[in-house]
Amino acid sequence: MECKKCGNEIHAGEQFCSKCGNKINNSDNRKHFELTIYQIILLIIVIFIIIVTGIMIYNNSSNKISVTSQTTSRETSSTNISTDNTINNKLDLNDVQMNTTFTSTNGMNSVTKKVVNCALSYLNYNYPNFKWSQIEITQKDNYGRYWVVVNYVKSSASERVDFAGIMVWIKDVNDDSKMGYYYSGSVIEKSNGWGTPLTDEGE
Repeated sequence: MECKKCGNEIHAGEQFCSKCGNKINNSDNRKHFELTIYQIILLIIVIFIIIVTGIMIYNNSSNKISVTSQTTSRETSSTNISTDNTINNKLDLNDVQMNTTFTSTNGMNSVTKKVVNCALSYLNYNYPNFKWSQIEITQKDNYGRYWVVVNYVKSSASERVDFAGIMVWIKDVNDDSKMGYYYSGSVIEKSNGWGTPLTDEGE
């Protein structure tokens, strides 16, 4: 604030000019003081707005990063689950249910059912209308061969019940082209070559 008479700078609270002695109008002094207070309040408000805006921008950016991270994590998890399912869907010959008598396919697991169906394909080829009543996988060797004993009737219940011993050979249980059967004609006398390695043809 300046003295209206000489232009000397007047400090807050002074009642007379230190240069010319002119009396200072208190209302002017108060106005100067009030203006200074308003300026300080305005500055505080501006600083507060800047801080709040910065916090909002930071939080928004953090949320985007978090969402992106979660999405990536879910995609990775989904990929891992898909890979695991692919592995788990592979049939394993260790799961073949040995020495278990079945009267339907309901109690069979997937790999047992596949071995059984391969054996039944022999009967289906020779007797298209056959019906089986009992089936059991009784023996196996270390070369991927399973001995399947089947009780069946050829076409109707009026025919006598027959039975067959069918050897199923497996090079890869997950590949139908690497599975087959060999019928020896006897349950007791298994096929020639039992206990010896499989050839490329599987017999």
